[in-house]
Amino acid sequence: MLYTIKFEPVDNVLIADLVASQSEIIQGETLILDASSSYISNLPIATQRRSMAYVWHCPGSLESYCSKQAGDRLAIPFSVVKGSKIAFEQP
Repeated sequence: MLYTIKFEPVDNVLIADLVASQSEIIQGETLILDASSSYISNLPIATQRRSMAYVWHCPGSLESYCSKQAGDRLAIPFSVVKGSKIAFEQP
């Protein structure tokens, strides 16, 4: 996960937590990247997660799909991978 942060006041900290749905992408399944456990410390609990905005950046052939996704979860269906130039099922 790559992030750039500028906080005021300076004692706020970004706790970044990105979890993938599985260790290997299996044909026919959807890959889910979940950042919903990320938060900014030293804010009221009700606003710790709502204060964040997400922009998903993916490798070249998936970038057009990822750039249209919003929110703290990115789901990439296998059909999107299959329709891209990504090589899969390689020994």
